[in-house]
Amino acid sequence: MARPRVVCPQPKRRRPICRVRKKRVKYDAASSTVTSSGEVPDQPTREKMVLCCGNVQGVAHVDDALTVFAGQGDSSRWYTVRSGDSLSKIAQDLYGDPNDHNRIFEANQPMLSDANRIYPGQVLRIPGA
Repeated sequence: MARPRVVCPQPKRRRPICRVRKKRVKYDAASSTVTSSGEVPDQPTREKMVLCCGNVQGVAHVDDALTVFAGQGDSSRWYTVRSGDSLSKIAQDLYGDPNDHNRIFEANQPMLSDANRIYPGQVLRIPGA
């Protein structure tokens, strides 16, 4: 009698958050500084990498040594969340339209998983116009 064939389900492969070549991330506890280096395909990926490194408890500064290998693209701004802020309020203040809050939310994924959960002191990437 032949043995039944058993097939184990394979885990799904997760898509990387950022594609970075020659990636190197170092943390210096004495200065609470993260240094990130490597090559990224575009400016938004560069900014997400810096966000991911900097929005971690115990990190006071990110030394960005990343280079963009596929052209520069639009530069973004950085915004530090204050008490009472919401993405809609930030969008109103910076873009003139509270309905542009989704641009800010999408630019900060995967760090933000819920548009209603931001906290004072958090640094957000604000995409250029």
